[in-house]
Amino acid sequence: MIGLVTHLIFLLLHGVPHFKRVHGLHHEARKPTHIGAFYVHPLETFIGQALFIGSAVGLGAVFGPIHVGSVVVADLIYLQIHTINHTYIDLPFLPFKSLDWITTRHAIHHIDMSKGNYATITMIYDYAFGTLD
Repeated sequence: MIGLVTHLIFLLLHGVPHFKRVHGLHHEARKPTHIGAFYVHPLETFIGQALFIGSAVGLGAVFGPIHVGSVVVADLIYLQIHTINHTYIDLPFLPFKSLDWITTRHAIHHIDMSKGNYATITMIYDYAFGTLD
């Protein structure tokens, strides 16, 4: 469910003219780098943080209290994967080949933000919504 909401927000950032301009700042980096992963408009930062906090609150409401340590660990894991995804590196080891495939797809997305490949963690929702290039 959280991934679905996230993907819908990615579609909003890439399709609605005002939000496309906001997210376009991030796309000034045609070849993603670890620094470029965090080169975003303040409004986009606010939307992302609100989504993350809202998800934690929603999960807490459904499943009971969530330990703050779990939220911190989840955020750190997300930040690491998000950063790696913007490095466009070739990792030759078998466990990392799927990550390499995702970084390649996301690098293509940075060349032309209207072609799809919106996801930064998993391409499942790009596949499901037909936005996988």
